[in-house]
Amino acid sequence: MRFSLFFLLAICFALSSTAQLKLIQSPASKAFIPQNKLTRSAEVLLSGEVDQNTFTHINIKVFRGTTLISNSRQNLNFINGIATFKQKVYLKTGKYLYSIRYELSGGSTFTHTIDDILVGDVYLIQGQSNAVAASYNPFNTNYYSDYLRSFGTANRTYNTVRSDTFWHPINAINPGREGSVGQWAAVLAKHVLDSFNTPICLLNGAVGGTRIDQHQPNLNNLEDLFTIYGRLLYRVRKANLDSSISGILYFQGESDGGLALKHDTGFTNLYHHWKRDYPGFQKLYVVQVRDGCGNPSLQLREVQRQFEFKLPNCQTVSANGLNNHDNCHYGFVNGYEKLGYQLSKLVARDFYWPTETTNINPPNIDHCYYTDGLQREIKLVMGSTRDLLFVDNNFESLFELVGDNSVQIVSGKLENNIITLQLSKSSCNLTGLSYNGKRGNQPWVTNKTGMGLISFYNQPIHNFNIEQQRVTCKGASSTIGAAALPGITYSIEQLSNGNIKHASSMRLLLQKSDSYMLRMRFDSLACTKSDSVIIYTEVDPVIVPEFGSDTALCVGDSLVLAPNTSGFKRFIWFNDSKIYPQLKWTAKENGSIRLDALSNNSCNYSDEIDVSFQQVTIGLDSVYETCIGASATIELSEDFKTIYWNNLKGTKTFTSNQIGTHAVYAINDIGCFAIDSFLIANYPNAVQPTWDSLICANATVLIHKPQHAQKWLRNGNEYGASFYVLGEQHIPMVIIDSNQCTILDTIDLVPHPTIDYPKTIDTANCAEDALMLALPPLMHQYYFDGRTISSNQIQTSEKGIFSYGFIDNNQCDFNGELTIGTLPKPSLAFFRDTFICAHDSMSIDLNQSVTYKLNSIPVSENIVLKPGQSYLLEATSTDNCSATKSIKVQSIDCTSDVTAFSQDDKYSFYPNPFTETIHIQSNQSSPISVAIYTIQGKLIWKQHASLRSGLSIDLAKYSNGVYLLQIENEFHTIVKRK
Repeated sequence: MRFSLFFLLAICFALSSTAQLKLIQSPASKAFIPQNKLTRSAEVLLSGEVDQNTFTHINIKVFRGTTLISNSRQNLNFINGIATFKQKVYLKTGKYLYSIRYELSGGSTFTHTIDDILVGDVYLIQGQSNAVAASYNPFNTNYYSDYLRSFGTANRTYNTVRSDTFWHPINAINPGREGSVGQWAAVLAKHVLDSFNTPICLLNGAVGGTRIDQHQPNLNNLEDLFTIYGRLLYRVRKANLDSSISGILYFQGESDGGLALKHDTGFTNLYHHWKRDYPGFQKLYVVQVRDGCGNPSLQLREVQRQFEFKLPNCQTVSANGLNNHDNCHYGFVNGYEKLGYQLSKLVARDFYWPTETTNINPPNIDHCYYTDGLQREIKLVMGSTRDLLFVDNNFESLFELVGDNSVQIVSGKLENNIITLQLSKSSCNLTGLSYNGKRGNQPWVTNKTGMGLISFYNQPIHNFNIEQQRVTCKGASSTIGAAALPGITYSIEQLSNGNIKHASSMRLLLQKSDSYMLRMRFDSLACTKSDSVIIYTEVDPVIVPEFGSDTALCVGDSLVLAPNTSGFKRFIWFNDSKIYPQLKWTAKENGSIRLDALSNNSCNYSDEIDVSFQQVTIGLDSVYETCIGASATIELSEDFKTIYWNNLKGTKTFTSNQIGTHAVYAINDIGCFAIDSFLIANYPNAVQPTWDSLICANATVLIHKPQHAQKWLRNGNEYGASFYVLGEQHIPMVIIDSNQCTILDTIDLVPHPTIDYPKTIDTANCAEDALMLALPPLMHQYYFDGRTISSNQIQTSEKGIFSYGFIDNNQCDFNGELTIGTLPKPSLAFFRDTFICAHDSMSIDLNQSVTYKLNSIPVSENIVLKPGQSYLLEATSTDNCSATKSIKVQSIDCTSDVTAFSQDDKYSFYPNPFTETIHIQSNQSSPISVAIYTIQGKLIWKQHASLRSGLSIDLAKYSNGVYLLQIENEFHTIVKRK
């Protein structure tokens, strides 16, 4: 039966502690929790039981280092003697050591803390001795960190593995120990930790000198601790990590020697077992072995190279390029350390930094080909052509030809990031090219991070390097075929029509897709050798944008340019020196419009058109005035092809004495038209008097002569430019305008309605209380005490005589006067914070003219204060003015000569209450003012003194009661008792 780690830990804890707290789900100390990569955090569910009902609450506190980051408090509700709790906590990924503290409180307390929890990513290491990667050379312990962790032991003993279900720091030096991970794994983890602030958990299950069949699981017992597979799976499941593996790193194959097929089958099976037992693991990294102990064949290494292409999410990495090699294992510097760094670059790209894509993968051949007709030169094409290559001197010595031992590789060069090999002679028997990562220190082909070219076996050498599928752009000529090389006879046939050309290429303007057969005969070789290739050409299948000739349009019209977008990946329009990436264009104004279009096959097409817009305007006035019976003549300013006046064809000139609206319709040479209308009317009254109005009561109004009036008369008398009118008036007037038209009108001046509001207001309110006065609402402007206010609400705590007023929406003024008197509030100066002996009380007499409430309960003659309580006193005068005050009455031990005060107190005085003498002390050395008042405010003692050494005040002659002690500007209540 399989148990989760959290459950097992909870059982162990419950058995080893008292029966107060039982954890059902909770990490153990030093546990490693896998992160959610999207949120870079972990959600942890905590749950458990409490079986003692003396506890009433549980606090679950989470600390990041020493900082409290969350605190959950829950009530404990017991059912049948058991209270359960559950809480989710969220732990952010980073260089943080978390602690979880369970605190039980109530009738008693109990605390349990789980320390040093990490959140990050998990990786597994498996293989043989180079995966064990023990310390054959001294390890640099700077690669250790508190944020790198492992689980269980790499020991091979059944009972040792079974009993070690604990978290450990990583161990990169000693194999087969608790936390053993190996040197290169530790380097990989430290680089990821420091680069991406992500803690790493490593579990290494490798065993030295093992074959691929020894790594297979026992299908009847997957966690069989007598198997390599079972021991690692057991540890991963005990750590509750089997569904959270980011990557698996595998380094094995030396012990499989020349058994390439067996290794291929065994590793493929192993991969599928991992996919079952580590569901969701995201990436597999296979380190291709080198020539050395176990004599792994090149064929086996070719199998390992192919894993990258046959297994999903698999990356092959070569051990080539590591020169610290003892023919079997690797030293640290330029060995395991370098391999760990190289693997960290891959892991970073796959999980943390996906934007870095070049110079990450190891060099890996894609294909190679002869570059000449004599076939004495070979070029290599890599899978990642953008990655930089580097070569050591004599690097060509690691390349081997297959098929003819008499042919040698005599030299090699790296030029323009392409490797070229020169052969000693031609041969028709060569079958392929190999690259052998030999043992020891070698001259390597590497990439920018030092990763060696992956070894390969018998890679076919092609007779040509010709692009077999190509796309030609519409309207562009294209050369089909290859550049001619000496020693080769060519012919090319167009398969659609059988046309043959005895040359290496044809140049054609293609109208449709087609296929061509290129044949080559190698005449310079000693043997008869020929080859052929079919070249498929596809004419870009898009519809090329074509706009036609330039055009002119009428204003208000538009031209929509909407080419067919099928097969294009980018449209860019150019207009008025601006760029617009969009699929179509709507032209609405003059300008040149150009489209640059890029097809999905990277063909560029463009077209351009000039568009102009013509505005047709008739330009008539809206009104033509005339005297009664006279005609109006209208003439157009522009020539038009066709003109209609009131739907009748006419000329540029139109004459009519018909009063009313007339229409004109005109068409120009390109068919743009305009419609207009105008009014023929009798002259209107040139004079428009605007003197009727509502006025403020008793206002004087100046009446001006209307504009354009030649004369104006009142009661037959002609007036000048203006005259004054007082108050309400109704005056008949006669006006003669510039057209000698006579207008009769009346000047009507009517007063606005007045607003009913008092001119004087006398009132009074309680001291310090504010008075609210509402002026009439919705006025234009308000004033108070000589200044403008923003609303009709007047609020003031001041007393005296104030002016107020407003301007209504008719701009009429209103002014008034406000008198505010003062009603006093009852005094509570006698009611202050104080100290009273622990078993004493204090009585305070009250003012009988004031109504009091103490803690909301009415009191009359006096109040009695007791120590250790807080009081709220409310007082209300006969004028209904009220005051409130809160105090604390603290308890002191009067059996001691000294009363203890908080360290935060600025001044210390004791005892309080006192019998005859009170002592005052402060840490201030400069003299300060000290005074004592009666509760009614009468000064009875004052002195200026330093309080550092203490000050004693003798008040024996004064009666018992409450006094006010003033120190500088602070007041304290003291009590003299019997």
